Amino acid sequence: MIYNDVYVHLQKHFTKAEHLWDIEVPGAHSISFKDGDTLFVSQVIGENVHEGGIIKCTGLQQESFLPPHACSYYAVAIGPDEEVVARNGTTNEIEIYSQLEKNKVFSWPLPAGKHKGLAVNKDGLIYMCDTSSHSVRVYHPTGDLIRVIQNSDMKSPHYLAVNHRGLVVTCMGDEPAVLYFDFEDQEDGEWEPDWEFGEFEWPSGVAIDDNNDIYVCDTEDKKVVMIAAGGDLTFDMVTEEMLGGKKPFAVAVYGNRLAVQLLDSDVVKLYELTS
Repeated sequence: MIYNDVYVHLQKHFTKAEHLWDIEVPGAHSISFKDGDTLFVSQVIGENVHEGGIIKCTGLQQESFLPPHACSYYAVAIGPDEEVVARNGTTNEIEIYSQLEKNKVFSWPLPAGKHKGLAVNKDGLIYMCDTSSHSVRVYHPTGDLIRVIQNSDMKSPHYLAVNHRGLVVTCMGDEPAVLYFDFEDQEDGEWEPDWEFGEFEWPSGVAIDDNNDIYVCDTEDKKVVMIAAGGDLTFDMVTEEMLGGKKPFAVAVYGNRLAVQLLDSDVVKLYELTS
């Protein structure tokens, strides 16, 4: 529900999502926009998918960016120089590819642990959730560890998103929650979240736009929730009906484009955001 006291705030923010089209990518697991027209989709090996890779989708057209082979790619993100950063779950490595030449620029092993989502900031630093150590680890593209972000409320972090202002993390501990960290408010040592939102049973994929509004896949309740006004306002941006009764798992946003990847499905849904 949108209340009058936040109407002015939302005049400059998106409040509706209109369905554009669906993309079918076998084994789809993670999504990331290059721009409003181009979406990258990572693939994992499954019951009906025998090879993984990375697919580049431009509108309804698809092409293989990373040809299918015997590896599962559990996460993909596009960097500031349009580099493609992927987590190879089979080899437990980070792989970085030039988008122009499609060649591997860097690859390096992740430490032992249970790694999940990744994101890349405006400086090309790679943020990685490590659920086993309850932390977010920040790496230089060459693999050097820059920082380890920890907080007592950050239990089993799974997915994350980052922009020029802050970091948002979905956590799946005993009390699932979404944590937001404003970069300007953090100091050395343990980071403190600026706000925490805990009204989810299963918060999975997350994205953040240039307005600092956050989109969270509420997987169990089959909807995508937008969190605005510094955590003071939430509403359903994509409803269960709009998802065809399917569970959302991953989400990406770029400008007025929103993409939602469905759980246990090969479908990615594209929406146009409007005010």
